[in-house]
Amino acid sequence: MKTVPSVTAALTSLLLAVGLAGCGDGPTAQEVQGEHRDAAATAQQAIEAELAPLAQTGEELASATRDSCETGQHNWKIDDPYDVRCTMEVYRAYRLTGEDFRPVADAVTDTFPECADSDAEATLTDYWDKLKGTETQNFEGPYRPDYLPSYRLDCADDSDVRLTVTGWATLPADEITRDQGEYGLGQPCVNSTETNPCEWDGQPARRIWEFDAAKETGWIVFVEGSQEYARTD
Repeated sequence: MKTVPSVTAALTSLLLAVGLAGCGDGPTAQEVQGEHRDAAATAQQAIEAELAPLAQTGEELASATRDSCETGQHNWKIDDPYDVRCTMEVYRAYRLTGEDFRPVADAVTDTFPECADSDAEATLTDYWDKLKGTETQNFEGPYRPDYLPSYRLDCADDSDVRLTVTGWATLPADEITRDQGEYGLGQPCVNSTETNPCEWDGQPARRIWEFDAAKETGWIVFVEGSQEYARTD
């Protein structure tokens, strides 16, 4: 069987385009991460400064950091606005107590009064106020704080640091708590490659259930602070 030359050329060009997707002449993600150690440290300090007021709202139980970079894709389907992007993430877990969950959640929101336009109130109103204690098809048992979606605490465009409540956990911990909050302190790096380097350091959330708050009552709020510290394009 003969192959039409023009078809062969087209297929060759397509394969080359796919094979080279995301490739470039610039530094690898691993090299970018290594060249921006100082910027990563500065970003971590900025995030920790933003998170600091929460220590007055609840008892800090654990912390973790994740420093990762990703290589952008540039092909016929995806064209990311960067070649390499690096982000620092700082995670904190705080224990709070009270007779009712809503005032406890409001105390976390009120820690940042200058960010009254964050989506915290809307999320709590649309989910907790409407669904608390009710049976739903999507969750096991009555709706509880552990099922709340994540929501931002920061002032959106006013800061380079993004603050997010990534989840809540009800104490004392049960199987639902452990399942829902497994990655409350970030997901440890499964692997670290030249194109997607990753460094994670800290305590896994399961330590809280097993040791730090095994017999406590109340709630744990998981908060993530993140900031991009390097980008090439």
